[in-house]
Amino acid sequence: EQGIIFNKRGIGYFVSSDGLQITRKLFRSNFVRNELPQLCRTLKLLDMDFEEFYSLYKNYQEKSE
Repeated sequence: EQGIIFNKRGIGYFVSSDGLQITRKLFRSNFVRNELPQLCRTLKLLDMDFEEFYSLYKNYQEKSE
């Protein structure tokens, strides 16, 4: 339905050449619609500003490389 996979009749299902990009776009849309508002509410509840959050995010990125 989203164009990620397609069926070749009698052969099977295959991932479209732009399946990864479509999937990322769908995940991004879901994140912005559902998870980002929750993250913003949590940051507000914790009285954490964006600079503090960004610093923690950068530290996390460095440790996970």
